Formats: sequence, C-alpha cells, structure tokens
Amino acid sequence: MKKSNLLLIGLILSSLLITAIIPTFLSQISQNQTLEQVPDTSPTLIAKSQYLGPAPPTLIIQVMIIPQLNMSTLTQYIQNLYNPSSPSYHKFLNASQIYQDFTISKITPDIASYASLFGIKVNDTIPLFPILTGTIGSLN
Repeated sequence: MKKSNLLLIGLILSSLLITAIIPTFLSQISQNQTLEQVPDTSPTLIAKSQYLGPAPPTLIIQVMIIPQLNMSTLTQYIQNLYNPSSPSYHKFLNASQIYQDFTISKITPDIASYASLFGIKVNDTIPLFPILTGTIGSLN
C-alpha cells in the first residue's frame, strides 16, 4: 500500500477516534468543573492549526467505514493473549478473525448499492474496511 494511502487512513482513524472520544468526555464533565490544558501536550499540527470555516459541499473526500468493536470482549482477549495460563496465550488473530470475533455491527455488501444512490463510490481494496469517495454534500 502506498505511503500516502497509509497516511490518509491514519488521519481518518485519528479523526474518527477523536470524534468518538471528545463528545463522550465532554458529556461527563459537570457544569462546575473546568478543563485545564496540560502544557506541551497538543500535537504540533493541531496546535498550529486555525479554523477556516466549513468546507464547500462540492469538495471530494474519502471516508473509511470502521465497524463498531465490542471493546470489553476485545480487551479480555488482549489480556489473555499475554497471560501464560490462558488458552489464548500468544494465539494472535489476523484482521479477518478480529472482524469476525469482535465486531458488533457487520459491514454489509449493501453499502455499495446504497451509497451509489447518493453518487458515492465504494472502494473495497482494504478488506472489511471500505473507503467511500464522494463530495461532502453527498456524504452528509
């Protein structure tokens, strides 16, 4: 896989992770609590970034669909993976096995036909994690 594709996938995964974590974190803070920024903890790119407003709806972007994982089961597997007394000790799984064993929601083949209704193309060259390509307007 090209380095640029890996970088794009990394950025998408990072964005999804941040998008998933921040609202949960903020919802747990009561009105009486205040957030304090820890010095020198922001990545350089984020610290130097500035808000430029919304992107135009005609801008073409790519979005990777990542299935929801059962984190408690996956965490237990990872703990057992390194526990010498566990039957799962050092029994590593490939991506397909992780997808099969730990996903809550499966990605169905119907995604491509549904997405095409909105002018969105589906690239499934990364098994189990399709990449949707379309305009911001069509992906909204």
